[in-house]
Amino acid sequence: GSPAALAALDRGAVDCVWKDRSLGGVDLGRMEQPLRAKLRHWAAQRARPRIEGTRLARGASRTRPDLVVVGASTGGPDAVAALLAAAGPLPVPVVLAQHMPAELGRDCADHLARRIGRPTILGTPRLALGPGMTVVLPGGADGHVLRSSGGGFSLRIAIGAGVVHPSVDLLLESAAIVARCAVGVVLTGMGRDGAAGAARLAERGMPVLAQSPE
Repeated sequence: GSPAALAALDRGAVDCVWKDRSLGGVDLGRMEQPLRAKLRHWAAQRARPRIEGTRLARGASRTRPDLVVVGASTGGPDAVAALLAAAGPLPVPVVLAQHMPAELGRDCADHLARRIGRPTILGTPRLALGPGMTVVLPGGADGHVLRSSGGGFSLRIAIGAGVVHPSVDLLLESAAIVARCAVGVVLTGMGRDGAAGAARLAERGMPVLAQSPE
């Protein structure tokens, strides 16, 4: 169930495969393909190559931030809640990409709302992102931030390539394109998802906070 899956992610699980809830029991044949894909993906992340190139915090913009984008994977529910609770209400939209299966999205948003004591919304297509909103991208899909006609931001939901969703890179890269000064936050996890998006923000002079620089 969702509470167990969230607790597992907090304690170090790297991913979840959702079970078939039919009365006939668990369909192992149906689970095999996503399980194999996830195992291959996460096994490949065990090698941690040295990251070269951009120094993320150097020369960051002094423009007032207009958006915060956060990415997290293993251990993310607890780390994100601790960060946002300590930050308090922010005057800009906050959009979170937390690696998780599709079935976990609503429970993740509810879990975060309880932990930070503020409303948290599960992202939907074309959702307008207003000041002070905290939005969790739905599991199993990817979210892109768009500039709306009124000058604010809105959300586009789609499924991109790759095994792990929502993609942190796609969220951060979209913010780098449309925001005047997005703040990128890359929290706990495994793998390189978020490194390319962080580099894109830094190239535009936007600040990036990384829990673990490597």
